[in-house]
Amino acid sequence: MTIEICLYSLDQTALIILNDQGVTYHNQTGGGLCAQPRARGILAPISNDPALSNLHRGSLYYKLTEICRDIVGFDTKLADQIDELLKKEISFDCIKVDRTRLDESMEAWVYVVVGAESINLVGFDECKAILTWPNSD
Repeated sequence: MTIEICLYSLDQTALIILNDQGVTYHNQTGGGLCAQPRARGILAPISNDPALSNLHRGSLYYKLTEICRDIVGFDTKLADQIDELLKKEISFDCIKVDRTRLDESMEAWVYVVVGAESINLVGFDECKAILTWPNSD
């Protein structure tokens, strides 16, 4: 039996640490494209943005949405912008956009690599993950 959890009500930024033994998560992504990708893994919130009825300009997911709005198929320039934001906003130097999966990334669903030096993820070696947040549409 496969357990699947819908992240439509997610109100902050989180990582899905990819792991075949985990739960299957799906989220609405891609802005107006309204894609619904799925991935198996372990959900790890990485932001304490308050639950808001509207996007708050100071929230991490607002800033991510502004950078990624309606973009499907990332390029290295966009990946660099996200890396800089993560470094600045949440001090996660260990999270970098996965340049090998740029074509699969889109708004609210960005493939990343999480370094082993993360202080918030204990017991993990470098791992692959998906950075996800509430979709703009």
